[in-house]
Amino acid sequence: MGECAEDRFELTAGQQSALGRIRAARDGQDVFRVFLLFGVPGSGKTEVYIRTMRAVIHAGRQAILLIPEIALATQVVERLSRRFERVAVLHSQLSARMRHDTLAAIAAGKVDVVIGTRTAVFAPCPRLGLLVVDEEQESSFKNLAAPYYHARDVAIKRGQLEGVPVVLGSATPALETWYNAQHRPHFELVRLPERVPGAKLPRVSLVVSSDREGRQAAMILSPELHDQLAQTLADGQQAIILHNRRGYAVYLRCASCGLMVSCLRCGCHLVYHQYRTERVMKCHRCGARAAVPPRCLDDTCGGRLERTGRAIQHLEEVLRRSFPKARLLRLDSDTMRRRDDYRHALAGFEAGEADIMLGTQMVAKGLDFPRVRLVGVIEADAMLSLPDFRAGERVFQLIVQVVGRAGRREGTSLALVQTAARPAPAIRHALRMDYETFAGGELEQRQRLFYPPLARLVRLICADSRAGRAREAAEHLAEVLRDRATRIHAGLRVDAAEPCIVPRLREMLRYQVLVRGPRAACVHTLLHEIAAEKLPRPAVQRFTIDVDPVDLL
Repeated sequence: MGECAEDRFELTAGQQSALGRIRAARDGQDVFRVFLLFGVPGSGKTEVYIRTMRAVIHAGRQAILLIPEIALATQVVERLSRRFERVAVLHSQLSARMRHDTLAAIAAGKVDVVIGTRTAVFAPCPRLGLLVVDEEQESSFKNLAAPYYHARDVAIKRGQLEGVPVVLGSATPALETWYNAQHRPHFELVRLPERVPGAKLPRVSLVVSSDREGRQAAMILSPELHDQLAQTLADGQQAIILHNRRGYAVYLRCASCGLMVSCLRCGCHLVYHQYRTERVMKCHRCGARAAVPPRCLDDTCGGRLERTGRAIQHLEEVLRRSFPKARLLRLDSDTMRRRDDYRHALAGFEAGEADIMLGTQMVAKGLDFPRVRLVGVIEADAMLSLPDFRAGERVFQLIVQVVGRAGRREGTSLALVQTAARPAPAIRHALRMDYETFAGGELEQRQRLFYPPLARLVRLICADSRAGRAREAAEHLAEVLRDRATRIHAGLRVDAAEPCIVPRLREMLRYQVLVRGPRAACVHTLLHEIAAEKLPRPAVQRFTIDVDPVDLL
């Protein structure tokens, strides 16, 4: 395997230090180490991955690189294909034949580097020497169907079993990973505090779209962002705009009685989508579609339905009207239905075939476009309203990641973050790119509430088409668990059965029981004892045990 020109790039002091520490662990007797490569966006984490993998391959071993989304595979594969001769890709959209042939080549040792989404962590490498998890904080690494595994945690366990180092890379680590890097002896924190030469973090500004009385402004695009977009386009540069709401309008609500149009299967509000030839409502939980009703669904009212909440299709309409000459590219799950759609869209934007890339959270993840000089974030605080203890963490991560898409090369750049109200602490810290202060405050709050990473969490869900059956099964389960928990460890907590935050999904009523413990061992002991006693499975249509859940909705 010959050296290419990119292998001769001069590394920063931080990159050289990171490489030295990882190689020392790989060459030493205590091979298993978990390195948290903590660096600001654009600090050269990928180059550290590549140089480490090259050293592993020179030693006759193989490497696995996990990425959170198929959409990111295009840029990563193209970059790695220039540096390595034998690269294989694994993801869910491969045909059965392609997957079989790829796995056979990996098992035969004909592949040096395996790149893929979460299932690639199981790639049958006979000479594994390194595991890398890029953007390790991403929730897409958690498999949300049985088996409920987290690819990051599987990578760490596999590294321990096979005696090879594991590298976790992120500018905004999951709080579980950050906590482990501070307290676990086999974890090691490696910092990349600065961007690579020629790249400079953008200037970040906040735009509050409500007036002094707290009323939200009518426009979705603030005057400040409009003016900066106009200047960016006039300079021949590119912009990325993130609006993490699919559809055209978030709700359809009766102007007379206030009744919202909801999904009959889930009870969640239906999102209004507007296309060239049709107007439909979609449930973003179960995927159901319905025609838009002409009037309020309450026959006694019959009021006019109004669209409430502005989503990404509406923003696209505003941008096309405001900048008719600009070439606009929209990336969300409604426009990017196939893997090739992502590949063509990203390649076109990188080649300068579009001026503005508008998208949901997929545009925030690991993309590298040198001509992007402006990043805009619309309704950055919308996710904070979710009743989930990780809401603040996810908002912080999303803002920092998308802001990091600007200023990847020389020149000044700007990020404008729009909020509907004065910014919450998570947003204030994100504007300063201050992860450590944010993490410190968040960990203090988690400790008070006894939530991960200061506790281990298990979520048990009883779901049934009959609400009474689901509730009774969950209440009985909580009683049995609580009785045994007191015998195992005083720190075990079993919450009372309660409806899930999304109480109905696909026509099933859902009740949950949360189990929390100070250590994984006592939680696992509780679950194993219940299983060993062969207690009757809850008499419901669907029973789920999710250890270390990433979603409590």
